Amino acid sequence: MFLAVDEMNEALTSYLIKKLKTEKYGKESVQKVTYSIHVILNEIEKLFVLLILFSLAHKAIEFLLAYICLVSLRIFTGGNHCKTSTGCLLYTGFIYGCIIFAVSCIQVTDCIKATIEFLSIVCIWTNDKTLSEGRIRYSDLYVMKFRLNGMTVLCIEIILTSILSSRYAAVIVCSMGMNVIDVFLFNLRRRRVDKNG
Repeated sequence: MFLAVDEMNEALTSYLIKKLKTEKYGKESVQKVTYSIHVILNEIEKLFVLLILFSLAHKAIEFLLAYICLVSLRIFTGGNHCKTSTGCLLYTGFIYGCIIFAVSCIQVTDCIKATIEFLSIVCIWTNDKTLSEGRIRYSDLYVMKFRLNGMTVLCIEIILTSILSSRYAAVIVCSMGMNVIDVFLFNLRRRRVDKNG
């Protein structure tokens, strides 16, 4: 099934590349546009599949809230990525499953909330967009603006935890907490690869 979806994505991407007439901008531009289309298609498919699964479990609202919270934070913190669409779907489903499970099991106290908020600030502030090879090297000013945008998103999520019901506030806090864990594991894995390679 997933192979058919990947083949469909390839065909759709090729079609869109031809329609956008990107070849006149050079090979590098075509690669960037192709990658962007793949990411968008994969995210839409992943969202659709997971929404169906969590709807069947009567957790659609919690899933959507967690999705919005986590995706908006991951832009600014980074995190683990899988090499295949299937791996990505399974890993993402596991992450959201953990968030929904944690909401039902953990009483989010002010101490837990403050700790997760602080660690989220650390994740945003220490995310170095220039570390990975092959990425664009950004100016210090751009990196500072990027971090400030991340802090703005985090502040909005923190404010929402004060406004929403305790159930939905717990979803946001658990999403932030899962993001902190994911970033920690990503950095741990990256250090191990850097040390060995």
